[in-house]
Amino acid sequence: MESAVSGSVSLSGYTKPVKEIPAEKIDSLTRAAEGTMNLSWLGHLSELVQMGGQNVLIDPILTKAGKPLQMNPLPARISAFALDIDNMPDIDVLCISHDHFDHLDYSTVTAIDGKVGAYVVPLGVDSILEGWGIDGQKIHALAWWESVELGGVSDTRALGSVPLRGLRLLQARR
Repeated sequence: MESAVSGSVSLSGYTKPVKEIPAEKIDSLTRAAEGTMNLSWLGHLSELVQMGGQNVLIDPILTKAGKPLQMNPLPARISAFALDIDNMPDIDVLCISHDHFDHLDYSTVTAIDGKVGAYVVPLGVDSILEGWGIDGQKIHALAWWESVELGGVSDTRALGSVPLRGLRLLQARR
């Protein structure tokens, strides 16, 4: 069924483009100048924040394997990759917000690990990363409301950073 949005199809109330949405290709990135901040949106919730001389990558999904094959609730990626793994700059801090497969991608993490200085993750995700072969010395696992400062960049793990995980545990005990 054709929708009001040009070139898209509406299925069950969701609008999906008929063809891939083009993305402006990023061939290379240099660090942001002191006193400036650059933000590069890389698709879905993946972002590269450049500030204070630091590169901070958030929830990177840079491969087509960002979802398990046996569970397929998400549609296929609808935009081209703006930044290829080969063009990824050195990353000072890689932040993972939570352990859902659309925020924590094995293929991406293992492919760029050699460029990553440190990981900031919620408790429990550290075990996943170590199981993937990531050096535990690079991982900073935070409980709710804990903070870490790395190279002048601070990250505080807030309650909402792990959607429903703890809430489901509390409900199960009632």
